Amino acid sequence: METSSKKRPFYILVASLLLVVGIGTDLYLWYRASHKALPKSYDKQYQSTQQTEAPIDTAADIKIIREFYEVSGQDPIPDTIDWMAFRKRHLTQTLIDYIELIGTHCDYDAMTRSQDTPTSFLKTLRVRALKGDWYMVSYYADYEKEWMRIPVRMVTDRDGKRKIGFVTDASQGEKATDSIFYPQVLRMGKVHRNAQSFLQDFYRSYMSTYLTPDLNAPAYRKWLVNHYVAKALRTDGGDGVLYLLCELFSTAVSNKHWQPHYQLKPTKQTGWYEASDGTDADYGRHYVKVEKAGNDYLITDMKSLEEDDEPEDREECFEIVEQMPEFPGGLRKLLEYLGSHTTYPESAQKQGLEGRVIISFVVEKDGSIADAKVERSAAPDLDAEALRVVRAMPLWKPGMHHGDPVRVRFRVPITFRLSE
Repeated sequence: METSSKKRPFYILVASLLLVVGIGTDLYLWYRASHKALPKSYDKQYQSTQQTEAPIDTAADIKIIREFYEVSGQDPIPDTIDWMAFRKRHLTQTLIDYIELIGTHCDYDAMTRSQDTPTSFLKTLRVRALKGDWYMVSYYADYEKEWMRIPVRMVTDRDGKRKIGFVTDASQGEKATDSIFYPQVLRMGKVHRNAQSFLQDFYRSYMSTYLTPDLNAPAYRKWLVNHYVAKALRTDGGDGVLYLLCELFSTAVSNKHWQPHYQLKPTKQTGWYEASDGTDADYGRHYVKVEKAGNDYLITDMKSLEEDDEPEDREECFEIVEQMPEFPGGLRKLLEYLGSHTTYPESAQKQGLEGRVIISFVVEKDGSIADAKVERSAAPDLDAEALRVVRAMPLWKPGMHHGDPVRVRFRVPITFRLSE
């Protein structure tokens, strides 16, 4: 929301992480029996990122990108278009898996970084070539009163056709370089000296399947889960415990080459390990149980709190429910609210402070906001402003589970950024 070319502060809500709880839910959607070997196609082709070398036809790439956005930007999509087939012609399966996960569990379109298509989308849509396989998609976002710019990367799919293979997360801004993703998924090691080294290897490998344009990612992710996550946890995890792992995606920052950084350490409970981002913040912190299974290990349970930390007299608070809480008017109105009510602290401006603050809060049964706290800090003044705005929010539509209103913990990341 930049109002002039001079250096003025503005902030953006990093909406793609608004519901980070959604990423990773597919861990328990794989219900088939565990496989004991890698998919043959994956094992044979792993050494390649499956991006066939071919001369780049910039005009053809731009045409493909425009075709996808021009159709996906229509609401509703015309009945004359077979959406599933159309999407497969323009996106790789690796990218489709990612945007389906975000769309299904976060009610958010990763390709446009928005929940609702702006009325000016088709009229203002622009696509231009950057370096190599990178292209910039831009459009005017009415609700933000500014241009949205989204870098996408083209790849050559297995069928030899050029397709969109990677879209940057909103937290990466306008970064358009191959250094922001893994060129290929990271395979699990064959030997683990102990449960902790196994867990570290699993987290590293699983996360890489979402942070890459590698065409092998979907098959390898499925193999990882089927092979290293207990069947009971995969099939009976309807309470959403397994999403906890992927809250750590938000630990990816530019000075770490956009790769997640986290810590895993044993707890006082036998077989249990704490996963965290390495800070005192609660964001992403969870606990994982690992058991010996033959010559290797198996993840058998996950939870958000240690047993001794679970308040006995506190009414249950959910993180995933059948109907999630909703800000009045939905995500778009939430963006507008944050945009019009947040003020960049002058002290932070003078010091040139920027950063992302993640606030968690509980939406009570009556829709009121409670227990707001900083889960990831940027700077004291920025933290305080983010807390103030969240605590002042109007009543939400409460979450529902099995037909009853329930308490639900929600998270909102807010990025404070000084304009160039």
